Amino acid sequence: MELLTRREHGARELKRKLIAKGLEAEAAEAAVDELAAEGWQSDLRYAQAITRSRARQGYGPRRIAYELAQAGVDAATAD
Repeated sequence: MELLTRREHGARELKRKLIAKGLEAEAAEAAVDELAAEGWQSDLRYAQAITRSRARQGYGPRRIAYELAQAGVDAATAD
């Protein structure tokens, strides 16, 4: 929860950070799934936040789509 209070995180990024903090991979996966089910984590909100931020910085749609793909956001959500 502490990570999500600072900014939006994609599911892949959040799992990676939880594992880096010492959680086992399965526990991190379960935690992120539960957070998503309760509405605390959303790849859609993450994609919207990244898109707004990068567009303000002058990045174009292809660069933003690439960054979202690298972050593990599926193509339908990125579109």
